[in-house]
Amino acid sequence: MKSAVKIIILTIAMCHLPACMRNAESNLIAEAGELYEKTLALTNSYTDSVLNSKDSAQLHRLTDKFETELTKLNFQYPPDTDYEMNEGQNDTLLQISKRYVEARDSMLYYFAHHRVEPDSVAADSTMVIIDP
Repeated sequence: MKSAVKIIILTIAMCHLPACMRNAESNLIAEAGELYEKTLALTNSYTDSVLNSKDSAQLHRLTDKFETELTKLNFQYPPDTDYEMNEGQNDTLLQISKRYVEARDSMLYYFAHHRVEPDSVAADSTMVIIDP
């Protein structure tokens, strides 16, 4: 009799386990959609900012800030959330990531090969004057 009760309890538990797993998966899919939308918006925003940067120092600050913000965004979601994105979402993120990298690289190339007018007074700021 005790073994029959154990079998019934085990059977009930096994029937409910897949239902719980599907619920967790559906939550992860919803979070993957949110992660996709936020990553898309963040990358597009920083791509536009990179293309409007005035000099290499500003470009470097933007690049560092983008990497920091993207890392923060990814840590807001459970591990492996990005695995639940569908193929179309992954392709779109790949394309906008390529667009960001191309924009950054083209601006770096531009700043390396074109003279940018300084926005401050041209003077030697390292010279120290000592009065006797």
